[in-house]
Amino acid sequence: MTESEARLILDVRISRFDHAGDVNEALEIAKQALEEIQQYREIGTVEECREAVEKQKPKAPKDSLKIKPVIDGNGAYVDADMTVYLLCPNCGEMVGIDENVDKFCRECGQAIDENLEEMEDE
Repeated sequence: MTESEARLILDVRISRFDHAGDVNEALEIAKQALEEIQQYREIGTVEECREAVEKQKPKAPKDSLKIKPVIDGNGAYVDADMTVYLLCPNCGEMVGIDENVDKFCRECGQAIDENLEEMEDE
């Protein structure tokens, strides 16, 4: 039996027991509880709620160093251009380059701590 079918049965039972106040009241309370549960399920599960709350807590990004060789016009190695890519600690998506950090990950919504001094190493 689905919840919708249960609600329909409760509605029918309530209308049939016009003379039984206690039964009517109990059925009405059961119907209200079922409606409330359905509203909560539309919002999401407890686990989904906890996950959303966790994502609101800023976490330090992980860093990933990428070294690009700099070559002059003759093809000789001159120097290296080092770029630090900042990655989301939750999903690994890029959230910044060098000192520029996004406030939130575009992929998973994780809040990112912009204080780079406490950055996690991979």
